[in-house]
Amino acid sequence: MCRIKFSVLHCGSTLMSPSMPYGRGDFLFANGFAVPEDNKVWMPVSAYLIEHPKGRILIDTGWSRKVSPTAEGTQRQGINRIIPINSLVSFEGRVERRKSIDEQLAQQGIAPKDIDCVILSHMGPDRVSGLESVAEARNIMVSDTEYKSANRFGSRLLRYQPKMWKDTPIRTFSFDKTGRGPVGNSCDLFGDGSVHLVHLPGFTRGMTAVVLKNDKKFVLFYSDAGFGKEAWRKMMLPGLCVDRKLAYRSLMWVRQMSMSPACVASFANHDPEVVPQTMVI
Repeated sequence: MCRIKFSVLHCGSTLMSPSMPYGRGDFLFANGFAVPEDNKVWMPVSAYLIEHPKGRILIDTGWSRKVSPTAEGTQRQGINRIIPINSLVSFEGRVERRKSIDEQLAQQGIAPKDIDCVILSHMGPDRVSGLESVAEARNIMVSDTEYKSANRFGSRLLRYQPKMWKDTPIRTFSFDKTGRGPVGNSCDLFGDGSVHLVHLPGFTRGMTAVVLKNDKKFVLFYSDAGFGKEAWRKMMLPGLCVDRKLAYRSLMWVRQMSMSPACVASFANHDPEVVPQTMVI
């Protein structure tokens, strides 16, 4: 197979409780409850552009320019603005100048219509906020498990903002029983083994990891199964999990994959140690 180029893009950052990255499933403090603003930390929000022989793939979209209209300051991004409980599960986002996903694509001469497939690892606000700016992509995909979960009333109340995708044409895909991944479910995007979408439940119910493979080498994009190398090295779960047992199982799989001699690199979405870069596999 021809060489495959991919780029790590930082599309803004999110202010969160320090318990969120390595909170061991502690829901209350991970969501910022009783945590002073000065104690919170800014974490990058990544998206990934893959230039594959069979098309351009974008994983996640980061924060929209609407979050920081003047490229300065922050704007509260509550999960749900309707009832007071929102204040317990809200985050702040910001996007620096020329760093929204559409702005970064434009700098490379890529229009949204030139993207063959947008894959959403999950439907949290900092993954789908930029969707409207790439709505002309040929396909926008998310797992049917994640889509169903994100549109439930309770999920909308606590974690998701459906208004961010309500006008975007999203196509769902189903995982197959392949034996691949922590629960044995995956989807071969092109049918040639080069891009596997792997079910990675725990942080959300339908979260997807992407395994980019070329010959015997691969790169792993594991979203929020862990918040960086420290997470899988010390087996520390994110503070917010819908199922801690599945989250642990998923993080163990990430650890095994990341430590494989065939692994060129593995990327967590919010890892502050990862800088924007371009690599070839």
